[in-house]
Amino acid sequence: MTRTAPPETDRRLKGSDEGVHQATVGIASGPDTRSMRDRWWSSWPWLVGALAGLAVLGPALAPGSLFSLDLILTPTIPVPHGAWGLGPELPRRVPLMVPAAWLSTVVPGWLIGKAMIVGSVAAAFVGVHRQVRERIDQARGDGDEHPRLQADSVPARFWSEIAAVGAGLLYALNPFMVTRIGAGHLAIVVATAILPWALPVLLRPGDDLRRTFIWSAALAFTGNYGGMISCLVVIAGLCNTRGNRWLRVTGLWFGAQLPWLVPGLIVLVQGGAIADSTAFTT
Repeated sequence: MTRTAPPETDRRLKGSDEGVHQATVGIASGPDTRSMRDRWWSSWPWLVGALAGLAVLGPALAPGSLFSLDLILTPTIPVPHGAWGLGPELPRRVPLMVPAAWLSTVVPGWLIGKAMIVGSVAAAFVGVHRQVRERIDQARGDGDEHPRLQADSVPARFWSEIAAVGAGLLYALNPFMVTRIGAGHLAIVVATAILPWALPVLLRPGDDLRRTFIWSAALAFTGNYGGMISCLVVIAGLCNTRGNRWLRVTGLWFGAQLPWLVPGLIVLVQGGAIADSTAFTT
């Protein structure tokens, strides 16, 4: 009389055999070199972007305070008056410079500001570089539509990488970006760096409301400049998606702008102005 093993035993034996097979394959394959290449492939653009940011600052990298027109970086950064709803001008550095002011009690303020500039240039470069790489990879997948891009040859990879690097450098080091750095408009520089990362979500704001709020808040963190940029992009996104969930998107966008909108409205009600025009009589 033949005895058959219960189904549970068969499953355990089969699972143990599969485990031994997987372990044998893992030992035979050795260390996962592909994951190391993937990490390097994703990290080297940050190195290029950081080098670009360092090149923009140049002599300003020397230790010490930095005075660049509208940007004053001293060892201790004062908390902007607009954070407390004080004028006379409408707040333009809220809430971006509030954490920087608090942190300057521990780290020199000029170091914080210079690090923000370098980080913004790097983030701007990597953001556009990733967008271009994703578009090229997507085009390679469309075999009938783009047969030349589908070929995974060395020349194709080389020229696609050149295109991505060129687009990133053009965005991160274009005249507008560089002159804003020179003029000390740090809020615009940071907002411009965030924009490539927020663009895919905000151009379809109704698809993922949580991410729409997060990226709207990230741009709003730079102040009214980032808020206006996000407003234009969200409006374009609603037009792109034919007003998909427009009421919720609008409410989330306004909620994300409160950190700079509330102090600005308080100053405006008290009679504040955007700027004193007497300094620009010409």
